[in-house]
Amino acid sequence: MTERHELRWGGFAGLAFVVLAMLGEFLPTMAPSVDASSNDIVSYISDHRKMILLASLMWAAAAPLVIWFAAAFAEAMVRRPAVS
Repeated sequence: MTERHELRWGGFAGLAFVVLAMLGEFLPTMAPSVDASSNDIVSYISDHRKMILLASLMWAAAAPLVIWFAAAFAEAMVRRPAVS
């Protein structure tokens, strides 16, 4: 019974990873292009500093969750019955 419980939490970790990754990806607004002037880039970073840091925090929280999900998925694949 506890094995299924651990695998279920691994699935929830996968869902949480997707949510945090999407938030981390779409929270910051459109950044200036690479060939923009240095003043545009500096003003974007200074104006959106908190949002950039929050997005970085979301990605940092998502990283261990994807590892947890991958470990649970690998465990589920090892334990599945053989198909003949």
